[in-house]
Amino acid sequence: MTTTAHGPQLSEQAANLQVSGEIRAWLGRRGLRQAWLADLLGVGQSAVSKRLRGVLPFTVPELFTIAAALDISLGELLGDVVNEKLPHPRTDGGAEVIYQEASNGWAPWGSNPRPAD
Repeated sequence: MTTTAHGPQLSEQAANLQVSGEIRAWLGRRGLRQAWLADLLGVGQSAVSKRLRGVLPFTVPELFTIAAALDISLGELLGDVVNEKLPHPRTDGGAEVIYQEASNGWAPWGSNPRPAD
């Protein structure tokens, strides 16, 4: 995991491995094999094998297709990859900037002002 100006982020390889691990787990829970996934995605078993090993990433449409076929949400399919709470990516003093702008006629963040009539 690397840390950027927007907080901690997974490397592409680490993210691919986590996603493929979650998909392998779901296949195992449902008693499904790579051949089923290859047929579902319309790709060869070697391509599925590369995706399940994290060598190639799953595309977003493939992830939606897999989740729909398993009758689960994308969040359930990806598990901790998307459900893990990470620190807020804004580390540049964003709240202070918004409050400074409030003195210029903007409402403070979270104040929920009512529109003027």
